[in-house]
Amino acid sequence: MFTIPIFTLFFICFFGFYYRPCHFASGILIWDIYAPEGTPVWLYSFLYNGGYMAGELLITVVLMLMITPAVMRLAKK
Repeated sequence: MFTIPIFTLFFICFFGFYYRPCHFASGILIWDIYAPEGTPVWLYSFLYNGGYMAGELLITVVLMLMITPAVMRLAKK
């Protein structure tokens, strides 16, 4: 049976729960000067980061769906 190594789980958790919120926080703390006048800084950071992260997520999911069958075949050997 194929099991996920603990390092892989750590890697996923690190980037999913730590790395992404850091983008959001840096958008609030550092890049606030680019927010349009009258727009809350947190909303600007959320929309900006969410916009490109949604595209990145879509590309990643499509690629993972494409390579999963090959990875599962290799795992059974």
